[in-house]
Amino acid sequence: MWLKTALKGGITYTEFFDYFRGKDVAYAIEVRWVSTPKEPVPIENFDIKSPPQNFLFLNY
Repeated sequence: MWLKTALKGGITYTEFFDYFRGKDVAYAIEVRWVSTPKEPVPIENFDIKSPPQNFLFLNY
């Protein structure tokens, strides 16, 4: 997985392997297109109570 995601994953080699240490399976989702709203969108608009357990803000 690291070889496929290293250049686009937004994390370091160490962070990647620390996160997946002891795991047998890893999944990745490739985002090909990003739409940025002009104003922040409140989380309540998405009918969820809290943000995902794992997320990362990327600068692009």
